[in-house]
Amino acid sequence: MKRVFVALTSILQSLRLVVWWVVKLFALAYGTLFFHSDHVTLPTVWGCRFILPKKGFSKYLLLSIMTGLYELEWRPYFDSFIRSARFFVDVGAAADGYYSFRAFKMNKRLRSVALEPLQFEFEYLIKNVLVNRASERIIPLKLALGEGCGEILVGQEKVPMLSLDELVERLILPHVDVIKIDVEGAGLSVIQGALMTISKNRPIIFLEIHNDLENQALETLKTFGYNFIIRKGKAVAIPQTCRR
Repeated sequence: MKRVFVALTSILQSLRLVVWWVVKLFALAYGTLFFHSDHVTLPTVWGCRFILPKKGFSKYLLLSIMTGLYELEWRPYFDSFIRSARFFVDVGAAADGYYSFRAFKMNKRLRSVALEPLQFEFEYLIKNVLVNRASERIIPLKLALGEGCGEILVGQEKVPMLSLDELVERLILPHVDVIKIDVEGAGLSVIQGALMTISKNRPIIFLEIHNDLENQALETLKTFGYNFIIRKGKAVAIPQTCRR
């Protein structure tokens, strides 16, 4: 039995390496596609179509976006919770806005707010909202979220910043059911600016963990009665009163 287990483990590791190389080679070949353009039009098996730049956060994610196998640590939980949601806030949507569009396809009653502060990424996010005819249900905003309101430097760009609580008030959102936060280490600030919304609405929160500050964000959520599922730096925060 032990030998069988060792053999199966070896096979799985080999398969994982093969998949890794397939994804890597696809990404390397990406730069040669549509050589006359600065972008590529990407179909998917799950119903959306994307216009994505040859530079940017989506560069090495094309194959997983096409197949819908992007960030599998979150996928079953996101798919489960988004089906019954009415309002979704996608913090750090990037050019592809993957989670906003996945939610768009899975739940026809859902309204999403897709936030992307960087101009280059935001321009493509707008294109993708238009090409998928999603403007009635996805609101793209060039905006950073933080603890307060004002301006913040993101990369080399000075961008406007609001707290999530202020954003909810300005958009007159009646409820927030699901929040996804992937902001390259600034998640604690986003959570601290969302405490009123979290206390009132008890949303499901998907938070990517990049550093110790974002681990502190989990401790903050724990004081609000949240439990966590954490896999490879990707946390799903679920209020104790929530039923799946």
